[in-house]
Amino acid sequence: MIRPVLVAWLIASAVLAQPTSAPETDGPAAAARALLAADDSSAAYDAVRRALRDAPADPALNHLRLRLELAGHYVGRLPRPMKHQQLVDVANRLRRAAPDDTLALRVLTEDAVWTVLDWHDRVDFVDVASPVGNFVDPVEVSKRLGQSRFDMDQRAAMGDMLDRSQRAQDARRDAAVLLEDWVAADPTAAQAYAAAATLAAVDEDWDALLGVAERFRDATGDPRADLYAGLAHHRLGDLDAAGDAFERALPRLPPTTRARYEDARLLVATEQRDAYDADPEAGAAALWAEADPRLLTERSERQVEHRARVAEADLLFGRNEGDLFVRPPGPGADTEQGQLWVRYGRPPAALSFVVGDFDPSAYGDGTFRVWAYEDDLQFVFDDPELDGVFRRYSPPASAFSGSGTSAINDDFVMRDQALQRTDPERSQLTPTVDVPALASRFRASGGGTDVIVAWGVPVDSVAAPVRTGAFARVEGAVVDRVVRDHASLTAGRVVRAGGGAVWVDAAQVRLSGPGDVRVEVEGDGGEDWGAASETIGPLGAGFGVSDLLLATSVDEDGRGPVVRGGLGLVPSPRAAFPTTDPVYVVLEAYGLGLEDGRTRYTIEATLRPEARRGGLLGFLFGRGQGPGVSVRTEASGSRPDDLVSFFVDIRDQDPGAYTLTVTVADETTGASASAERRVTLE
Repeated sequence: MIRPVLVAWLIASAVLAQPTSAPETDGPAAAARALLAADDSSAAYDAVRRALRDAPADPALNHLRLRLELAGHYVGRLPRPMKHQQLVDVANRLRRAAPDDTLALRVLTEDAVWTVLDWHDRVDFVDVASPVGNFVDPVEVSKRLGQSRFDMDQRAAMGDMLDRSQRAQDARRDAAVLLEDWVAADPTAAQAYAAAATLAAVDEDWDALLGVAERFRDATGDPRADLYAGLAHHRLGDLDAAGDAFERALPRLPPTTRARYEDARLLVATEQRDAYDADPEAGAAALWAEADPRLLTERSERQVEHRARVAEADLLFGRNEGDLFVRPPGPGADTEQGQLWVRYGRPPAALSFVVGDFDPSAYGDGTFRVWAYEDDLQFVFDDPELDGVFRRYSPPASAFSGSGTSAINDDFVMRDQALQRTDPERSQLTPTVDVPALASRFRASGGGTDVIVAWGVPVDSVAAPVRTGAFARVEGAVVDRVVRDHASLTAGRVVRAGGGAVWVDAAQVRLSGPGDVRVEVEGDGGEDWGAASETIGPLGAGFGVSDLLLATSVDEDGRGPVVRGGLGLVPSPRAAFPTTDPVYVVLEAYGLGLEDGRTRYTIEATLRPEARRGGLLGFLFGRGQGPGVSVRTEASGSRPDDLVSFFVDIRDQDPGAYTLTVTVADETTGASASAERRVTLE
């Protein structure tokens, strides 16, 4: 007997996938349907097979046969690849008899999609063990692949890699014809739109996917259409439209499906999962905030990226109950490939191959798939059953004989377990422009740290109007921010020293303890954007000095993007200056001793060139590129904490790298403290 879940699917399929002609009210097909309605599917299948001997082209009988074989009758006794081919053969026979039969169209479309998924990244390798062609001695093969038998660069260097994706291209063309016929016969067939969306995702044709989503939405109103639209918009770079599409879809999805798009546990390091499980909603919210790459926008782009990855993994690796694929049904994001796709995104490079086409030193049988990411991150999967169910690859025990070096490196189950502890996820949302930034710490009144951060907006790559922001964060949560909109980038704040021309902006934000400061820049429309971050620790207590803030100008009337102690400052985001201009230095001294209500202290600033010469030449002529500068002055005040501002004349200095050191010596207590900053002169 068929399991109850499959019987239920058969009854549901009868509504969705009826033959185009009205069913017979008597005859063999009607008798078989009556047996099926009585839950005697085995007898129904036997009746259909007997009737087909007399009428092999009968559409109704072939339709019933295909339905029953999809549910497991007869094909359940066949090896998996033969099951697949048997179902395709029956579907072809049915389509010849009834070209518009939606069940036949569905099976044949799924077969074409399966072929695309299985072959779209397939390659062959020249047999390096053969004397024919590019022969490499087996000893040399083992040597080159001694660290990893999946070192694709080494393997490619030993022989040509041949593209074998033509079979997938042929299947795409077949699928396009089948899909048009299927949707014409049943405009509300959700599985047809899912198949079309899968093909668009494989091809990375996001405009086509957006078209599929719109057609699906118009025909059915199914919330999955908005999931497809969200994925397409995300891949096209419209993150706002992507976020809106996901927000439309999620409330209308079943709770279990919606939870998969909201849950972030997969992205949490192993040792942090117990804390996450204690309050998943709060844990997910904290992760989306901490991992958000663009704080200038309203929503977390990392969360939008996660939802897009789940939608894409479901399309590429998921299977529906009762479809052509013999693997167990379930969401694609829950498969081994899908989980890694959700954690790290689409691999920049991917290929698959049959092990016999690789070389004699590879392990095992079946098909392998290799995903390569940046920073030498790699995953290898194998498909031992040849049914498309790829799993993380782990070598057989025999491979660990001898040194086992290659086998250990090629155990991708162990490698993934290590990554889950140290590097469980990565975002692929990367800035489009470089933003130079430099932070300086000052003590805040009432405790904490005031951070003045300067950054540069690249004027050649970011068009006005421009939005900029500075954000102080503690454990990923934003505790202070300054966001500004600039209609234009005035020439007076453009600097060129240290690199390309940038327009300087600056802000002051406050931290109550250790944290980080992040700055962001986005141009008109938000497509061009950049960011920079710096970890910030608190300054020490007692007598001491702040960091050195280096500026291109200091205005005593308080005009500038940031004001400290009444001075308007335009800090340098690169600590780079042309030798035709002075270097303005701003710092604060803390805890100065008072004598008769006054402080007395000296300030000594030394600009020393970094060593470039060595050996005898360095001994005879000095180790730098210029004489350097030393300035000393005396100061006094009425407060134990005082702001100091002065400039260093660099007109006689050679271009190059220097270190600026400023020492404050308290004449009352005898204490001294120093701060230094690396400076580039041009």
